[in-house]
Amino acid sequence: MQLLDVTGPLEAFNLAAQQLVDDGEARQKPYRVAVIARQRGDVVSMSGLAIRSDRTLDDPLDDIDTLLIPGALTGGEPFYEDADYQHWVRRAATQVRRLCSVCSGAMLLAAAGLLDGKRATTHWMDAQTLRDCFPQVRVQEDRIYIEDGGIYTSGGITAGVDLALALIEKDYSQSEPA
Repeated sequence: MQLLDVTGPLEAFNLAAQQLVDDGEARQKPYRVAVIARQRGDVVSMSGLAIRSDRTLDDPLDDIDTLLIPGALTGGEPFYEDADYQHWVRRAATQVRRLCSVCSGAMLLAAAGLLDGKRATTHWMDAQTLRDCFPQVRVQEDRIYIEDGGIYTSGGITAGVDLALALIEKDYSQSEPA
């Protein structure tokens, strides 16, 4: 996984949760972040830094509201071809309110069939691969993020932070009537 694909959105949700408590808009943190991986413990990122997973793919998802799938580059078999991940993300899609991807994480959503007929974006370097491998996905390049049918995809690595901020704004905007 790309470390910033995980830590960028994670920190956006964590900081927003603390700010909402500090501002008196929430009594307790409205966002609780968790890292899910194949097994509990350290997951080494592409940069060599590790992040700790406290949940596994076998754990229930009934308390997960928003699930973000990070991107990854692999030297061997592409991560999105992993049947266990595809099965898991299809199951997750039926249990979470919002399913999102950061960067090339869109490839896993597409491989699981969740982007069929939907508009989606990904990192510009992966857009052609997404088109070629999954022609049923309506790929739109040069977008920070796209929502289609309750599934959110975001472009490059830092676009995941932009997506997280947009979701927080959607959850907590206090727009005034005109």
